[in-house]
Amino acid sequence: MLFRSVTSSSSVVVVTAAASGATGSGAVTLTADTGAVVTIADAWQYVAVGDIATVSPSQGQLDTKVTMVGTDLLCGGTGLLGVALANVAAQTIESATSTQVVVVADGSNATATGTLCFTARTVGRCGRSTALATSRRRSSPR
Repeated sequence: MLFRSVTSSSSVVVVTAAASGATGSGAVTLTADTGAVVTIADAWQYVAVGDIATVSPSQGQLDTKVTMVGTDLLCGGTGLLGVALANVAAQTIESATSTQVVVVADGSNATATGTLCFTARTVGRCGRSTALATSRRRSSPR
């Protein structure tokens, strides 16, 4: 399993993005530009990639309840921190399991088509390219 590149590093922290891989766990090995090598066993786990099978409805506006069904929707985590519908953060996450997520859409200042993105309580992310559309924000007292 390889990482794509080092995003940032210091004497105590290395930040990188994982390349895709099969589910499983293994060691993390860092190799410094000096040639020094540090390894920790069983420190990394690839989790199953989430798959969003259906979205209903596939378009809406402020306060639309949206249900997404699929597999591994928690991206290896215990819950979701956020859901974006066509790059607009959902107002609320009503429920979230590994097979179904229900959110209430927030509004947007423009009509948009885009992707769904889940941010899990781990560093995992699931997404789906889809023709999900959001309509312009309607007036609503909050």
